[in-house]
Amino acid sequence: MTYDYVNDANLAGLPAALRQRMQDKAEASKSLPYTVKTKCRSFGQKVLGPFNTLKEAQAAFHAHRDASDEGASTFHDGKIMQGGKQVLYFSYNGRIWNLDGTEAR
Repeated sequence: MTYDYVNDANLAGLPAALRQRMQDKAEASKSLPYTVKTKCRSFGQKVLGPFNTLKEAQAAFHAHRDASDEGASTFHDGKIMQGGKQVLYFSYNGRIWNLDGTEAR
């Protein structure tokens, strides 16, 4: 997810060694742990994690949201990070969304 631009069409004209290095880096980024950045009045900004799965991250987000005792207007969406970049996000209800606003499956 971190290296979306790594696909056969984008790599076609590159030297073999560079192409392989970029593919390896993209594959390695898929195994990085997730962290979740949250922000609310009660706790301020927090980073939760690391988590090995989105399910673990989701459970922690739910627990953190519930502990804050805040509503959607003051408890902001959770940014799901991987390798230092935002890859997805949680809405207040805990659903997981792609950055383009479509629901992640």
